[in-house]
Amino acid sequence: MNYRLMLIRHGKTVLANKGVYYGFTDVALSEEGINELISNNKTGLYPDADLYFTSGLSRANNTLNIIKGNVNYSVVESLKEYNFGDFELHTHDELINNQAYIAWMEDETGKVCCVNGESRYEFVNRMDSGIKQLFDAAAKSNAHSILTITHGGIISNFIMNYCDKSLTYYEAMPECGHGVDALMDYDGDSFKVIDIKLI
Repeated sequence: MNYRLMLIRHGKTVLANKGVYYGFTDVALSEEGINELISNNKTGLYPDADLYFTSGLSRANNTLNIIKGNVNYSVVESLKEYNFGDFELHTHDELINNQAYIAWMEDETGKVCCVNGESRYEFVNRMDSGIKQLFDAAAKSNAHSILTITHGGIISNFIMNYCDKSLTYYEAMPECGHGVDALMDYDGDSFKVIDIKLI
């Protein structure tokens, strides 16, 4: 079955450009982020959909409210940002002498976890599970288009894994308030991208 899947990164937060890790931490949108979303929305950037979802974090919920008003939506917590565990709300410079942090940064297997957080391998598996939840919900309600407000790490890994494996994490990262509009095939077990464009 084919579905239209739109993944949009939440608006800028009060910690944008601060250089701190924040994934599971619930951080508010900034005034700049709110104004950018309002401006983008006036251009018609964000398509309507049959179903709406968020990761459940307030920056995602509030982004959806700004761009789509008081629509009904469901939460898929598997589409939260990366869980940095004990590294949350710290900068690279603050952690550079932390051996556990160095091990995570230098890991090439994807299996090293942030302390009290998750590994890159676990994160990608969680992302896949979350996307399948979206498709299963769409199939159950006979819907064909899905708009989800999620996070930069989710969208970047989605692009890297299913669209363009040549891109690095940061090359695939959309700006806040932007994302992807993908035509997807889902057979109830696995999914693949048929076509994709940027939002």
